[in-house]
Amino acid sequence: MDATKPKMTAYMSIPEYVPNGYNNFALIKFFSEKDQRDYFLSGKLYMRPQTDFALEEMGKGRGDMTEGADIAIFQNNENTYPVISYEERNGEFYIKVQELSEKPAGYKDNQFFISYPVENQKRNIFCLYTLWIDSNRMEIMPIEKKVVKEFGQYGVIIPDVNAFLTRVGMAINNNPTITTARCAFVRYLAEENMRNVMRYNPFLKRAKDYREQNEFRICVDTNNTELLELQVDGDFNDIAFPIRLDEFVKTASYNDGMLRFRIDKEV
Repeated sequence: MDATKPKMTAYMSIPEYVPNGYNNFALIKFFSEKDQRDYFLSGKLYMRPQTDFALEEMGKGRGDMTEGADIAIFQNNENTYPVISYEERNGEFYIKVQELSEKPAGYKDNQFFISYPVENQKRNIFCLYTLWIDSNRMEIMPIEKKVVKEFGQYGVIIPDVNAFLTRVGMAINNNPTITTARCAFVRYLAEENMRNVMRYNPFLKRAKDYREQNEFRICVDTNNTELLELQVDGDFNDIAFPIRLDEFVKTASYNDGMLRFRIDKEV
């Protein structure tokens, strides 16, 4: 790979779920412990393998069995009938997936299958909350506190997203274990768009369970399956400001082109 070429590609188009008028945003990261926030402010991103989030023990709001999958089969509707079969060709084992328009004789309901390819197990992710801003009407999109509180009371807000992504991008370029990277807003699929055979990517999630997370992700592909602790050059103290969820919800506002909020003094 050309050492001068950026490894990270940013896809910044506003996703479909955002109401008209919200044309700007800041990023927020929430933590359950103050030490975790301090770790981030010191310039480190704690990036788990994406497939870790497929585990139930990750807890409500984090656990999702389709994380790290490339294909998932669930009986979401009765429009089609997925069929899973197993074949052996020239000594190699294959899984064959068909999606039929008519129900075959002897069909077994509730077919279920998820594939986690090895390359996806070498992908690490860092997840943030998107605070959407309507700069014309001078308002911010309300935060669903009951959803966000699952991630913790301690937080940081990053108003200058470009500065943040520039530092992260440079750290990615300088890390020899990272091959490529992407960052983008997560897209959420409504129930009527859920198919029985779904192709997944790291920026696609089910709206029913995750829509209110307003997620923005940084995904890196590496040459291993290990936890990644990505260190930027310096820290984030000049561009990321400590907040508490309860106080932020009460005090945050947007006026005269400025995002105003109360900084958490416990630093």
